[in-house]
Amino acid sequence: MEIIDTEGRDIEVAKKEEEYFNRINLHKFLVMTAFKSIVENPASNIVVEGYPIYQYANGTKVSVMNHDNSKFEDLEFYPYRVHWYPTTREAHLYETDENYRKETDEAYEAATYHHVTTNKHHPQFWCIDEETGEECSPREMDIHNILEMICDWEAMSMEKGGSTKTWWAENREHKIKKMAPNTIDIVDSIVEQLPDTVHKPYKE
Repeated sequence: MEIIDTEGRDIEVAKKEEEYFNRINLHKFLVMTAFKSIVENPASNIVVEGYPIYQYANGTKVSVMNHDNSKFEDLEFYPYRVHWYPTTREAHLYETDENYRKETDEAYEAATYHHVTTNKHHPQFWCIDEETGEECSPREMDIHNILEMICDWEAMSMEKGGSTKTWWAENREHKIKKMAPNTIDIVDSIVEQLPDTVHKPYKE
């Protein structure tokens, strides 16, 4: 039975929406934390194409501040919320109603396609022709989006626990399929220089 508040909203839906909203903001906070530690930190010893990594900080900071803002848009927020934070009723429908499951999965896939083809820190963005919208061979990512991508990976390690270096070693073969050759070389070089920090799962 749905419990409705005084404004006519399903209370569990509202609770799950708040949880997912908070999770997006936590991730954004951790991406910025990773940026300050890896990119903006003058004490970092990482060198990118012959330059200290902190020299790229100013050109990267604005995009890091706006990281994943598309997740607040309706096209992404609601399908992602239902997928990751379903209510009891939604979880039951997903298991028992084939049509509901199909619609939910299709909405999630559409949200994911929108996300990775809207945000330049995802390699998939660089595999879409900007004029035709058709899939193409990977174009080179610019350095600022590469750095945001690595901060994204580090943020996920900080949230879920683990090491970015280990994650890259385990996922590299799959991930490089969407990357151009020079992009792969730069990512390999930066990850190799990262400290092998193993994070515990984040607790607020």
